[in-house]
Amino acid sequence: MNIIDELKKAMNWDKLDEATAKEIVDDLEAGIEKMKQEQELEKRKAETEENKAWSERVAKARTKRHNNIARKKKHRQLSGISAGRLAMLRKLGKIDD
Repeated sequence: MNIIDELKKAMNWDKLDEATAKEIVDDLEAGIEKMKQEQELEKRKAETEENKAWSERVAKARTKRHNNIARKKKHRQLSGISAGRLAMLRKLGKIDD
């Protein structure tokens, strides 16, 4: 196990037993794994926020388009009714503008 030998060299441990060395290595691996998971979580959060912002922009653009379509449809429906009749119907509360 060259990792254990490197630990002995780096920390100047002459009497490092195998069990302690394995425990240290396992702790290091667990720490590395935890850091990788945290990075993955941060990456997913960033992607989620980016996707949410994109969907909000698309929804805003679609809302504008749908409003224009509704306005044109209403205009087409009311185009055959005279202005006096529309005024009377508005007064009576039969149609909303």
